[in-house]
Amino acid sequence: MIARALRNAPRACIAAPRRGLGALRARLADLVEDRGETEVLQYGAMKWTVRDAKRYGDGLARGLAEFGVQAGDAVASLLSPDAPEQHCIELAAAVSGVVSCRVDAALGARGVRDALNEAEARVVVHDGSDEQLELLREAVPGFGGYASRTARAFFSPAVPSLKCFVSTALDMQPASHNYQHLLALDARPLELPPLADDAPLARVFGDGATQSWTHREAAEAGALPALAAVLHLRPTRFDASATGLTERVGILNPRF
Repeated sequence: MIARALRNAPRACIAAPRRGLGALRARLADLVEDRGETEVLQYGAMKWTVRDAKRYGDGLARGLAEFGVQAGDAVASLLSPDAPEQHCIELAAAVSGVVSCRVDAALGARGVRDALNEAEARVVVHDGSDEQLELLREAVPGFGGYASRTARAFFSPAVPSLKCFVSTALDMQPASHNYQHLLALDARPLELPPLADDAPLARVFGDGATQSWTHREAAEAGALPALAAVLHLRPTRFDASATGLTERVGILNPRF
């Protein structure tokens, strides 16, 4: 029901980007074949190889596709830039063509609402904290009374594009689907549409001008540290506090 609602919801008309070979996606696939066991990302004691990073990005892309999220759709998040779940969103964007839109929660309710509307976000990923839940209740009227387990699709006139919420917290929350359950870490093939190298990959909404990168720019400029670490085989350590409980319980831990 949710997937059907997402697929059938109205979309803004956006000019199709120039078709290319999807070089970023191809490069990630080649790296898995050639250097898959190279460790590139570290969160506290938890380390990811190139293969791990690709697996989690693919798993999120697969799960989002099952929810009806397609190439070009914006996946917004309120997560820390150091969080592994945020990096999974960026990796999923590189593979499937969804657009990662990280929104700084410090913008406040009005700023977050404006960012979600500018991005035309279909999904919001949050950390499940009391602070972010309260922020979403203020920013998106209707969030507080919504139950994701019902057949009723979410709709708020304040952010009409928004159809789904996902929480990275371990506890179940009425308005949000659980990130752990969204990851589809199996061998099912991904249905991948053609990707243009100048298609949008990521945007960051913060205090100042919105930053944005295409697939080509993200690959060449190294603007997204986790993606750059994978592409350039550059071991990078991120703030361990951003991992939350993932390291202990194994949601994103390849050792489990």
